[in-house]
Amino acid sequence: MKTHFNSVNRVKATWLYEDEIYFYESVPGSIIVNPKAKTIRFELRELSEREDNFEVLVRETNGSYVFETDHELVAEGTYPLRRFVADDESIFFLEDGSERIYIHLLQ
Repeated sequence: MKTHFNSVNRVKATWLYEDEIYFYESVPGSIIVNPKAKTIRFELRELSEREDNFEVLVRETNGSYVFETDHELVAEGTYPLRRFVADDESIFFLEDGSERIYIHLLQ
């Protein structure tokens, strides 16, 4: 099943890092879809407001997905994502050592 970035109207994310858990949601008006480049870009804000907002890019390449961010604690580069699709959302998952990230693209 294909993920349709055009139908996304909000994003929620959960980031587990070591013994900490952080919850995020998209900043209203920040979701930008580029169908030609097969990307969705959005700004996330932490719900407890302990961190500054940061930008995330999810890109589809040959049926696979990657994640990029300008978060200050994440090394520059692309990270592979796993994807799960439900009726009203696509969930992207990244596990990298001591952290896990779940990104929910909601219709």
